[in-house]
Amino acid sequence: MSSLQDRNWLACIDDRDQFRGKRIVTFCGLVGWYMDWVKLAHQWAMMLTERGLPYLRTVEHRQDPELLEAFAALVASVDLHSVVVGCNISTVQDKSTRVKSAKTAVFARAMSHMQALIPGDSRLSVTVDDNDSIAMEFYALVKAARRKTGLMLKDDISSICFGNDTRYAPLQAADLLAFCGRRKMEQGSDPVYDRLTQRVKVQHVFETLNL
Repeated sequence: MSSLQDRNWLACIDDRDQFRGKRIVTFCGLVGWYMDWVKLAHQWAMMLTERGLPYLRTVEHRQDPELLEAFAALVASVDLHSVVVGCNISTVQDKSTRVKSAKTAVFARAMSHMQALIPGDSRLSVTVDDNDSIAMEFYALVKAARRKTGLMLKDDISSICFGNDTRYAPLQAADLLAFCGRRKMEQGSDPVYDRLTQRVKVQHVFETLNL
């Protein structure tokens, strides 16, 4: 195995903006070595086949906790770090631009955590959903985060990719984390999130910002 392969790490991220009338901005992601993602994708595809599902989209399957917990346990069986960062916009001092300000701050903090989770000589690639609004917003957030926080994403991230979350298993896993992480942030606990992050040997970040 080459040293270049050893250095390839991938972060798949998703965001959730609103729930139950509260304005919550979140960015959530799973970070791992590329071979761990290969392992997850293979096992994810087998589980989908066994259950007769074309894909797992959490919002469509949220009424089936057993199903979500089964996939959460699968994610937990692989060495993937998780990052959940959120902010209630009511805490943002700059009311005129509070949504935009909160999104930039939360995004920058989440990306900083993800970069900190990988070995110092590694290369980090980022994959997000190819939904038009998400893709365009991601580029805007990269630019804003670099300008306002000094986060050097262009230098520290080797590539930014966009994928179809009905075909790309890592994005489905990130969607599951985002949904359950958001729910934990709202309710204080979430059994599916706890199952997702049950491994001791990997690191998990769960942070609420007050701006």
